[in-house]
Amino acid sequence: MKKKKPSRFKRQRNAAGQFEPTKPKSATVKSQAAPAGAQKAKPPISQNSYIEPPVERNDKLDRQKLFLEIYAQVGNVSKAAEHAELNRCTHYEWMDLDPTYPERFHDAESRFLDRVRDFVRRRAIDGVPEPLIWQGEFMKDQATGEILTVLKRSDRILELLAQARCPEFKQKRELTGPDGGALKIEVITGVPQAE
Repeated sequence: MKKKKPSRFKRQRNAAGQFEPTKPKSATVKSQAAPAGAQKAKPPISQNSYIEPPVERNDKLDRQKLFLEIYAQVGNVSKAAEHAELNRCTHYEWMDLDPTYPERFHDAESRFLDRVRDFVRRRAIDGVPEPLIWQGEFMKDQATGEILTVLKRSDRILELLAQARCPEFKQKRELTGPDGGALKIEVITGVPQAE
């Protein structure tokens, strides 16, 4: 049987009968007297310092908007959460609890997919610049000194794009029996069947 670790915070009931966490004695710090004329420090937003304070509606919308903008660029929940300085679980909580968030998330996802489609089209049709290399060195324009490039297209990506978009390029698969004949289907049920 596993031994339960002692909690970092001890819980005590307040006058209303609700639990309130208190720091262990070793974690308490004696406060020093404030200098004359100093303002009293504001108490923390939440007495439960280990629980995230409730988020105001506008701040939550700003955080969601930031996360969705980043997601539309990277297309990965973990990376977007990391860049937006959020826990990735926050996204899933928003999906479950905020009725407007899933629609906005799917919009961001479609924007990311549009970026992917645009990149695939550019690689397949327009081509992307690739530097010319000769004998291990970049070739440069003698007049300007700029590195020379050539547009490189991807035949494989073009092939996949054509298969996805053009019905005449879709791969056709046909199942046939021996020597191109019809398939014979046998049903095995364990019970003898009349022929």
